Amino acid sequence: MNNCRGGRAAPSSQHCLGPRKAGSGPRSGLGMYAKATLEKATRKAISMDERKVKDKNKDFVVKDGTTLHSVKDLYGHLSVIKDEDFAHHVNEQRNDFAGWVETAVGDKFLAAAMRRAHDKSEMQRTLFMAMFR
Repeated sequence: MNNCRGGRAAPSSQHCLGPRKAGSGPRSGLGMYAKATLEKATRKAISMDERKVKDKNKDFVVKDGTTLHSVKDLYGHLSVIKDEDFAHHVNEQRNDFAGWVETAVGDKFLAAAMRRAHDKSEMQRTLFMAMFR
């Protein structure tokens, strides 16, 4: 028995305002506010398909000659890039990959996270997490 307004009791199959609809209980999933928030966040998130360079003149050319067209290309190339080539682009003075993601791809949040990465494994982990956010 549930207590409702006015002290009257209602059977567990009924809500204070009348019978419950199937699937409307507290365990039925997300509430209206949570659903709206999730939908809004989903619309705002930039998918990996959208993280491509819009202008072909802004493709990134790595020191080894490889041309990157998207964040996905960068993620894949990090597994084969030589350490000295990575160090050429990411060091104490600069982070060319983060700068490219910010300016050419237009993802400031991912670029900020990439600037905190100082080696290939951290950079790969950052990009991997971005793919599934």
